[in-house]
Amino acid sequence: GGFDYAESGFYAGSWWGSIDFGDTTDANVEWDLYAGLTPSWNGLDFDFGGIYYIYPDADNNDYNFFELYAGVSKSLDDAVSVGAKFAYSPDFFGATGTGTYTEGNIAFALTEVVSLDAAVGYQTIDEDEDYTTFNLGATVSMNGFDLDFRYHDADYPGIDDAFVISLGRSF
Repeated sequence: GGFDYAESGFYAGSWWGSIDFGDTTDANVEWDLYAGLTPSWNGLDFDFGGIYYIYPDADNNDYNFFELYAGVSKSLDDAVSVGAKFAYSPDFFGATGTGTYTEGNIAFALTEVVSLDAAVGYQTIDEDEDYTTFNLGATVSMNGFDLDFRYHDADYPGIDDAFVISLGRSF
């Protein structure tokens, strides 16, 4: 679960989720703290921010790390938008060195209620294997609620694909 606050192009939030990295960390929870700005300019929408990933019950706090990110998106028409994102961490998860993540994404509004989107990304890590990620999802939005159905996968050994259902509410 999580909570976000947004006002005049600024946002901040916190998110908690259960995790399972196997027997290597004893971590069962990930806690993310984040904040950013979302300016628009010349038909482009930007997202600049930072996120701190915390694993409070891990047996080693080397898993905690900070990441800066920047994204840009453009609506091509009323139904289609495309975007790109870049993230940088000077000391990635598990003290594995510098990490970068580059992503391209696309979204289609099928109706005012149903949208589809997809993203493909590439993660590089100094002291670990690089890998590709992707996700494909559908969102149903009604009366301030967003119900999202999403499939995630990566070509990294030990990362299993996952199907995630989430519910969000805007006030």
